Amino acid sequence: MNLNEPAIQGPVSRDIGRGIIMTGLLCVIILNIPLLGFWGLFFIPLPTLCYRLKYGKRIGMLVPGVTLMIMALAVQSFTFDIFFIMELLLLGYMLGTYLEGNFSVEKTMLYTCGTVLVAVFFGTLIYASFKNFEISVMLTEFISNNLRLSMDFYKKVGVPDETVNLVSASLDIITYVLVRIIPALMTAATMFFTWTTILLAKPVVMRNKLPWPAFGRLNLWKAPDML
Repeated sequence: MNLNEPAIQGPVSRDIGRGIIMTGLLCVIILNIPLLGFWGLFFIPLPTLCYRLKYGKRIGMLVPGVTLMIMALAVQSFTFDIFFIMELLLLGYMLGTYLEGNFSVEKTMLYTCGTVLVAVFFGTLIYASFKNFEISVMLTEFISNNLRLSMDFYKKVGVPDETVNLVSASLDIITYVLVRIIPALMTAATMFFTWTTILLAKPVVMRNKLPWPAFGRLNLWKAPDML
């Protein structure tokens, strides 16, 4: 046990409870309100990140951990939406861990993305083995279902029939391509969400007087010369 971490007593328990409720509400929005839920994805890592910085590794784990347990009991089925939420919760926790290390912004992003992607890779392998699925088949079904839902949505919002029909006729090709570029998409998405989380978290962290590395003005950041 880290002696610097506070004990789980009244005020701390209530604060952790608020974090769990906040994260849980974001998960409900993401899973049930598609358009609003997309924007909710950007805020999923924030409570976990802030509580990780505020209370340390052990207590900070309670917010994502309890949230996932409640989701498991409520949903009782595993979907890629939940898998993506799990990834973002892990991203928030690991980002908090590496922010405490006072690394450069490049190393902070690299270590966070690397840890998350490795965890996603092995998590996917374990889940596929447990369910006796091939990963490619599982991804194909997920992408096909989401593309069909997208077509239904386009029809409802008044997209011209000829456009919908053109895209619908190409669904097999689109699915084929997307399945094969999933690793690149996952890597790009993880980097993007890590970067946006850093940008969104800074004012919240500074307002609550939590530790934050001296990254400088990130709107002036540029890639190192060696790249």
